[in-house]
Amino acid sequence: MTDELITQLAQLGSVRVISRTSVMQYKGAQKPLRQIADELGVDAILEGSVVRSGQHVRVTAQLIDAATDQHLWARSYDRELGDVLLLQSDMAGAITQQIRAEIDQNARALVPQASRVDPEEQDLYFRGRYHLSKGSEDEINKGIEYFRQGIEHSPEDARNYAAMADSYLALSDYYVSPAAVLELGKQSALKALQLDGNLAETHVSLGAIRFLYDWNWPEAEKEFAQAVKLNPNSSDAHMWRGVFLAQMGRSDEAISEIKVAESLDPLSVAVHVNAGWVYYLARREAQAVQEWRKILDIDPHFTVTHASLWIAYIKQAEAGAALYRPSAGDADALQLAAITGREAVSGNRAEAERLLSRLDSISKRHYVCPYEMATAHAVLGDKEKALDWLNRGLKERSACMPDLKADPRLDSLRSDARFQEFLKRVGFQR
Repeated sequence: MTDELITQLAQLGSVRVISRTSVMQYKGAQKPLRQIADELGVDAILEGSVVRSGQHVRVTAQLIDAATDQHLWARSYDRELGDVLLLQSDMAGAITQQIRAEIDQNARALVPQASRVDPEEQDLYFRGRYHLSKGSEDEINKGIEYFRQGIEHSPEDARNYAAMADSYLALSDYYVSPAAVLELGKQSALKALQLDGNLAETHVSLGAIRFLYDWNWPEAEKEFAQAVKLNPNSSDAHMWRGVFLAQMGRSDEAISEIKVAESLDPLSVAVHVNAGWVYYLARREAQAVQEWRKILDIDPHFTVTHASLWIAYIKQAEAGAALYRPSAGDADALQLAAITGREAVSGNRAEAERLLSRLDSISKRHYVCPYEMATAHAVLGDKEKALDWLNRGLKERSACMPDLKADPRLDSLRSDARFQEFLKRVGFQR
C-alpha cells in the first residue's frame, strides 16, 4: 500500500512526495509528526493503518497538517481479506483522489482505475527488491533469483525486468566485470521497455545502461529525461541524471538535479553518496564533505565502496577524523580499493603501494575495479601503471570509465596522448 500510494500521489504533479527509502525509516517511530515533517521538509503527512479481524480488513488513512497537527481529511476503507491485494490499487487511487481534492478545490474528479494485483507476483517482486537493497554480492544474487522467479510467474510484468537490470548494474564494477553482466542487464532493460514504455523505472535502468555500459551519452540523457518526465517525484531518476551530467562536465545542471533528488529522498545514503560525488567532480570539495558528513549522521558505520568517498575527507582533517575507516585486514576487495585510494591521497606512499600490490594479486583471481587501481597509481605519480590500468578498464568496460572527463585525480594524465585517446574511445569527442 505504501509503494502504491507513493506511486499514485507522485502522479499528481503539483506535490512533492518523499521516496519510500526515507519514509520507511519512520515506521513505528515515536517522534512527533511535526518533527518528522521538519526532518523531511514536508507540509503534510499521510498516515495509515491496517486492521484485520477474521476475514475482514479495514484500511484507515488520514491527512495531517504538519504545522498545526490538525486532520485535513480522514477515511476508512473496508474489504474482505481475499480482495485486499486485488483492490490495492483501487484503494490507493481513492485515497489519492481525496488528497487531490484537498490540494485543488477545482480539480475534476477522476475515476480510480482498479488494477488486479497477483499476490504471488507482488511477493516475489518485493522480496527481490529487499535483497537487492542489501547491496552485498550474495544478497544481490538472491534478489536476481526472486526476479527470475517473478518473470517465470508473470512474464508480462515489466518491473521484474527493470529490477533485473538494476541488479546487474549493482553487481558490475563492484563485484564482477561489467563485460560479464551488463549485456544481460541491457537485454533486461530493453525487454522492460518493450513491455511498458510508461514505467519511469524502466527508463532509469536503460539510461544507466546507456550511460555506464554503452557510453552512449545522447541516448542516456534521453532516457533519464524521459524518466523524470514520467515521474517527476522519482529520486532515482533525478539522482542518475545528476551523476550523468556531472560526468559530462555540466556541473551546474548536475547540482540542480541532485538537489531535487535530495529533496525527494533526504535520508537516502545512496543519494548523499552520489551528491558528494557530483560536488567533487565539480571541484567543490567543501560541499562534497558536507554531503558525505550527512551519511555519517544517517549511518555512523557506513563503509565506503569507492575511493572517491575518502578524498575530500582526507583533505579536511576535521571531517576525516569522523569518518568510519575499516582496516585493510577486515576489508574485501572492494573496500580494499577504497582504502588504497585513501592512503594514496593521504601521501602514505609505502602503505598505498603495499595495498596496490595486494590488490594486483587479488585481481588475478577476483575482479578488481581497474579504474580505482588507475586513480591510485595516478595520485602516486605512477603514470605508466595508471595508463595500463585505464586500458584494462576500457577492455572490461568499467562502469567508472565515464568519470575520465571530470575526475580531478586524473589531472596529471590529461596531457598524455594515450589519455586523450582513451577519452575518445569512451565517447568524449574533442
